[in-house]
Amino acid sequence: PAGFSGLAPLGRYVTLMVFGGFEDTQLGAHVDHALHAIGVDERRRPFTPTFWTVKKGAPHPANIEQNWFPGVHCNVGGGYPESGLSDIALIWMIARTQALTGLSFDAAAIRRALKPNIDGDIPDSAEKFPIDRNFPRAREMLPAGAPANSLVSAGGDPGEEQVNEKIHWSVLAKLGRSCNIYGAANARYDPPNLKEAMARLGPDLAGKVAAITPEEQDLLPPELASLARVSA
Repeated sequence: PAGFSGLAPLGRYVTLMVFGGFEDTQLGAHVDHALHAIGVDERRRPFTPTFWTVKKGAPHPANIEQNWFPGVHCNVGGGYPESGLSDIALIWMIARTQALTGLSFDAAAIRRALKPNIDGDIPDSAEKFPIDRNFPRAREMLPAGAPANSLVSAGGDPGEEQVNEKIHWSVLAKLGRSCNIYGAANARYDPPNLKEAMARLGPDLAGKVAAITPEEQDLLPPELASLARVSA
């Protein structure tokens, strides 16, 4: 539908603002609804996410949703042969599009085509990025303001804040479970940036979790939908 923006993780390869990021990160008035999915575990500096923002202290537009998902860039936006994690993000996009716009989807076809898997592997996306592999940089989650720009990692403006930033239930559902992470077999999922955010926010974290929606629940396998309800 016109006026809808659904985005997988927004990296900075495509911007010409190499040293400063995007000049304007506020949502255009022509967009009715905006969804943004971001990978918790992406460490490559060129893929630092660009959030929609508002001036610090300004009201947050209700038509923007920005959620963290488990995995690196292609675990969220798709592209790996094993698509268990990216299918979770895709189901969220479909479900929110359906709820916000009334657009009709063939639910049976979606259930047949997608294979969401909370235990999906997280590949080492920085394998061919020696700087990022040897000096990894975890993304700060749920900061008080938008991180400042630097020559090595574009971020945001400390005078702005990220709009409606939340942790998707799938991040908490995966927490503590085993999968292959950055080439390590049967590693426990416990991302450092999530641990830092949980420690910093304490009980306030509960208000920053995007719980499963009825539309998501309808598209997920029953066992994963049950895990989602418990996790959120």
